[in-house]
Amino acid sequence: MSALAELLVAVPPDRLRAFVDEHLGPIEHRPDLLATLESWLATSGSRQAVSQRMHLHRNSVGYRVGLIKRLLGVDPKDPEAAAVLRAALAARGVLQQRDNR
Repeated sequence: MSALAELLVAVPPDRLRAFVDEHLGPIEHRPDLLATLESWLATSGSRQAVSQRMHLHRNSVGYRVGLIKRLLGVDPKDPEAAAVLRAALAARGVLQQRDNR
């Protein structure tokens, strides 16, 4: 568990859910886009690294990142937006772990 996730465990589930819905809502039911976003953030926005990691063509990565940008209304290339998206993904992970108990 990441340090951020460890902190988020103390946040009430309803607050975490609201945060996740606010920042990931439009893509939350799109595993392909969530995985792309996670990989994008983990590789500091490297199309090449994401394409290798996910076994996708670089153009497909660009298409998916563009779709994420349009659906979420934020640019995952922007450092502030990326920080919020990382937190939302971590919060989503904490909620999933709670649901699996």
